[in-house]
Amino acid sequence: MRIGSALAWTICCLAMVTTGLGCGDEDAPRSRLLITRIAETDTELETYDYTILSDVLNAGGDKVYGTYDDTVYEDQIYVTIANQPRSSGLSINPDGPYGAVILTNYTVEYDVAGEYIAPFTGAMNLTIPSGSERISYLTLVMGTAKTEPPLSSLAVMGGELMVAARMTFRGYEETSNQAVEVTGSMQIHFANWTDSD
Repeated sequence: MRIGSALAWTICCLAMVTTGLGCGDEDAPRSRLLITRIAETDTELETYDYTILSDVLNAGGDKVYGTYDDTVYEDQIYVTIANQPRSSGLSINPDGPYGAVILTNYTVEYDVAGEYIAPFTGAMNLTIPSGSERISYLTLVMGTAKTEPPLSSLAVMGGELMVAARMTFRGYEETSNQAVEVTGSMQIHFANWTDSD
């Protein structure tokens, strides 16, 4: 299982990326999304100096691997995303035009040397008014990924695997319907960690 309860994530990219538009374009969406926090708990402080420790297999109540109660857990995280006006002179009303961004889905892709872990896309429905931020509870690693190589091999043969996970959140501005997205990344340290008593 994961070691420690107060792990957080390294955010490698806080800048908003717009679909097909540059950040200086006059026609770009008026909203700018920022990932401000990624953590394992909703109360965790904003620290980005750690890597998640992800357990590939839990031995269950009998603490013996290869028995009926072996369990695979998905890794889930809390992500805080802020919606800021692109220009401070816009004076956007949170309840008016361009006031909110609605995020509809996110994709997680994994970068690991010499191995392949299948990416996945998850649905979401998160409304973020202008000048506000919202927290969403999301899956970072699907349980099915831990039942297939290379992660399943760690449970049998031991070893560890460092993976860079990249999450891209996509949606649209409520009034303009212009597409918006923001990307953040963090490290995941996979192993068959010692189960706690």
